[in-house]
Amino acid sequence: MQLLAVAIGLVLILDSVAIAALFPLPRAQPDAPFRVPLYPIVPAAFILVVPGLLVGTAITQPWLVAIALGVLRRRGG
Repeated sequence: MQLLAVAIGLVLILDSVAIAALFPLPRAQPDAPFRVPLYPIVPAAFILVVPGLLVGTAITQPWLVAIALGVLRRRGG
């Protein structure tokens, strides 16, 4: 059960980074073959919700966020 909790913390962090990476894309390729409805609103809403989930998790289970950040730090460096 603890492994699942850490995995959820990692998913929240990594998904928010991946979604944030979508914002510079239209400037890089302005002539895309299709347009996504509500493009800047949906990813922005996701990025606004994720910090709330992380803060709530950090308050209730600080060890979970510490382990998730430790895993990211260890893998990233």
